[in-house]
Amino acid sequence: GVFGEISVSGAPVNIQNVVRPLEGVREIRRPIQGEKAYLQYGFRGTTQSALDRFALDIVSTLLASSGGGRLFIRLREELGLVYSIETSVLHGLDTGLFAVEWNTAPDQAENSHEEVRNEIAKLKKSPVTEEELRRVKNFLIGSYEIDLQRSGTQATQLCLGELYGNEPSLTDYVRGISAVTAPDVKQVAEKYLDFERSVFTLLSPMVN
Repeated sequence: GVFGEISVSGAPVNIQNVVRPLEGVREIRRPIQGEKAYLQYGFRGTTQSALDRFALDIVSTLLASSGGGRLFIRLREELGLVYSIETSVLHGLDTGLFAVEWNTAPDQAENSHEEVRNEIAKLKKSPVTEEELRRVKNFLIGSYEIDLQRSGTQATQLCLGELYGNEPSLTDYVRGISAVTAPDVKQVAEKYLDFERSVFTLLSPMVN
């Protein structure tokens, strides 16, 4: 990692050794009070310096962007299975996170779970169309450029780029997103969205 070793209570800790290997499926099921069930899939992501981060940002937006994405369209608009659904991606120093989270009626938890898996499987099986890829790229680049209209955002991006050794220029992200191809998206989805190496969480009043 960037910071090498840090000291906690006088004992040196290597950041890379803190990250446990994620092998197999880990499930967490807990009962809660209320009228909704909350579900989440967590996958290991990538780092701030990996080229895969650009394609993984596209995968995230493809699946569930603001008011759209494959998961939103299928589960919310077509099937009415969820109240909301979204993805999040975090590129870290030594590892990262890719998550899919949604909430639904408790009696629809299993159905929505199956449909989420189906949509992710489709993305891993077939390349995204050029039209869909173009729309997602335009959305990401447009959002990024709007953020850059604030001087504070520019300062933050330049500072982080120098600190972490990636994207020292304000145009590097745009170039990275623009260079992603449909085969790249499929390959990255296959590599990171592996259900056999994931964490699944279900919080529901119907869990015993």
